[in-house]
Amino acid sequence: MIDNLSEDEGPEYLKSLKHINLRLYRTECSYRDAAYGTKWINQILKKYCVDHYCFTVDIDELFLFDSRKYQTLHDLIDDMESSGSNTVPVTLLDMYPKRTNDSYRRGKEFLSHSQYFDDLNETFYEERGEVYETFAFKVGGVRRRVLGAKVCINKFPFFKYDFHPLEVAPGYHFFKVNGKVQLQSDKISLFQQAGVLLHFKFLKPHLEDFFKTRVNESQCEDVVSDGARHAARSWADENQQYAQLFAHQGSVDFFDHHYSRLLKDVGDLSSFFSINRKLFPP
Repeated sequence: MIDNLSEDEGPEYLKSLKHINLRLYRTECSYRDAAYGTKWINQILKKYCVDHYCFTVDIDELFLFDSRKYQTLHDLIDDMESSGSNTVPVTLLDMYPKRTNDSYRRGKEFLSHSQYFDDLNETFYEERGEVYETFAFKVGGVRRRVLGAKVCINKFPFFKYDFHPLEVAPGYHFFKVNGKVQLQSDKISLFQQAGVLLHFKFLKPHLEDFFKTRVNESQCEDVVSDGARHAARSWADENQQYAQLFAHQGSVDFFDHHYSRLLKDVGDLSSFFSINRKLFPP
């Protein structure tokens, strides 16, 4: 776990845990200047994780595989090994409440607050070609439908770290070499069963203040590289959209009878577990 100047007593809580093999790192450096944390992640991967299976996930994300096929993570890894795969592709799936609220309390299940998601649809999801041979590069979902943001929602958070010199790119949406994103690479062998990364972005209290802070953090005057500058501006623009919407409306309605689905079990996510087909076949 990497603690970057948190103010929520998270480090103290983590230190209190028993029977867990945890390394807690702390940095006072800029999250933005560290390519949104990925410089720190890549340093740790290279030092400790070569040839090991790794998750790179944010604190508001939960990884799901199809438990109808695999009872445990070890079962999934065994199948990856037998197929010669080293990376599980996932769809980043935004979870949300019916309407933004501050009801979440620390320690509660995330799904007790944000139980809904937008199922695949041709109106607000968009495919933009294939990456690493077979996985659909996707944008959209509820953030496009409600907030007007075309955000990338493919990620690669679970992998066997055996593909040096590739590194994880900002957001874990792709892999990169020497700072340049690689959309195809023979070092990445995708597992042919996709996962889902549940993203609980709207769990946080006081969302308007949160997005205003994010806008300030992502100002990019001193960002050196063109790629980093573009990422910073995109991140700032996205958070500016959110901040303006919340400032105008106060709270936001997410639920829509046509697009919203209640997550009850893994079977509700069946449309996201496929990899070898187009999102919307002709």
